[in-house]
Amino acid sequence: MGSFEQTHLVTTVQYVKALENPNPIMPRDIRRSGPSGFIEVRQGLQGWAALARVDHFDPDRSVPDNSQRRVIAGGAYWFVWPRSRVALVATNEQVHYEPASGRVNENRLLVQTLVEF
Repeated sequence: MGSFEQTHLVTTVQYVKALENPNPIMPRDIRRSGPSGFIEVRQGLQGWAALARVDHFDPDRSVPDNSQRRVIAGGAYWFVWPRSRVALVATNEQVHYEPASGRVNENRLLVQTLVEF
């Protein structure tokens, strides 16, 4: 994982590669992997910000055509108070599944409040 943050730009890039065995009765190794990237461009500590995130995740590498891609894009407005910051954030989240997985693609509109202190 790598991150960079300054007044007008925040970026994070990470990669997960995991091996787990969740069922002790029927042991089977499950290998999961995928990259993720996030970027936020903002006016400063107060004001408007644009953000985007992209994930590509394969929950079980032994199963073909089961990966998913998530894309999140949106905007925020940050307010500054003496000891904290508050943001109003609106995003559109889309999750795309492989056609062979049989799952329907998802789309969510989110409006959130963040508090940083």
